[in-house]
Parts: sequence; structure tokens; C-alpha cells
Amino acid sequence: MLLHKCMPILLYALEVCALDKRSVQSLDFTINRFFMKLFKTSSIVTVRDCQSFFGVDLPSIVLAKIFDKFVDKYGNTSISATVCYSIVMFS
Repeated sequence: MLLHKCMPILLYALEVCALDKRSVQSLDFTINRFFMKLFKTSSIVTVRDCQSFFGVDLPSIVLAKIFDKFVDKYGNTSISATVCYSIVMFS
């Protein structure tokens, strides 16, 4: 699926940006609306089912996974940046 291949490009380098909760929700909203238009539905339940069937995670989930991987790799050198990002993103 095209979206699955484009997701890394859309999320490039966002794991090190201090995104607030609203920005992450905006990214999720964009993907949800894409699925709503693609499958001609307004049901979020149907959209969530389609996303799980096609193996597409929301950007909030993908960013959390990428950030965790980033922290595992560079956590010892930039612990203050890690703490600040966690507070901003998940508050």
C-alpha cells in the first residue's frame, strides 16, 4: 500500500523534534481522514479495523516506537533532551 511506503518519509526526523500533543493528534487525524476518504466511511471503528488489517499504525504510535529506539541508542548522551521531549509529547 502506498501509505505504508510513504509513512517513513512523512515522519522523517520527527523523533527528535519536540512535538506537542496537539501536533501529534493532527498527524493522527490526517491518517484517519485519509482512510475515511479511501474507504468512503465516517465510522472511526471501520477506519481502525482497516488500519489494523493493513498493518498501518498511527503516527503517534510510530513516533513513540521511533523515539524509544532513539533513546535506547543515544539515551546515555542526551538524557536531559529525552526527559524534556517526554514531558512535552505526553503531557
